[in-house]
Amino acid sequence: MAAGKLTAAASDSLTSWAEALDLLADARARWEEAGRPAVTDGSMGQEAQHPLARAVERAQRHEAQLGAALERILRRIPKDDGMPRGAVPVDGRPGVVRSPDGVDYHKGTTGNWVPTLQESFAEKGLSIKIEPGRFVRSPPIEHDEETGATWPPDDAYLEEWSEQQGVPAEPVLAWAQEMRDFETRMLRAGCGLDDAEIQASRRWAEDTAREFAAEVAARRQAGSNTGGG
Repeated sequence: MAAGKLTAAASDSLTSWAEALDLLADARARWEEAGRPAVTDGSMGQEAQHPLARAVERAQRHEAQLGAALERILRRIPKDDGMPRGAVPVDGRPGVVRSPDGVDYHKGTTGNWVPTLQESFAEKGLSIKIEPGRFVRSPPIEHDEETGATWPPDDAYLEEWSEQQGVPAEPVLAWAQEMRDFETRMLRAGCGLDDAEIQASRRWAEDTAREFAAEVAARRQAGSNTGGG
């Protein structure tokens, strides 16, 4: 039974990694077709990284992350009760063991060793794993009433949020990229949208969020003025 679960996990991880390779190949093809641009003019006239170069960089980071995750799963050889080989008890957490690749396990209701609830939340994207045994809740969706909400938040906001939380930005950015890629896969498979349509739908969502945020801010201001008068 434990071996079956490992096979399913490896299969899912292999599929995700293969999709990441496709996304990376697509990003590289677009970048090379455009002449491999490195920089462009930013909104304020400053020099900024070209969107296509940034897309390749993000795709490389995402592919490397999923490739490493797949390698860890394939190295994980469970015993009959599901405990990964080489796992050791975690200090201060009775009944919890940690595998060599930093994943925490405890015994489930069936008596087999399974990932802890924190690990499961991180696997589903509901929290972010910073390091073995350390997790943080994912950033809030609505982060700026002036510009509106975006999901996932942009990298600049995530870097600032990471600093406020006292955590490194790298795992947070990797989490956000995984969320973006998941959203893209869902839009492609579930709605049958191509890349241009996906970008258009995202711009529409961002514009709608900004309009809603502006309306909320105006209502609050109007209420404040009424209360003051």
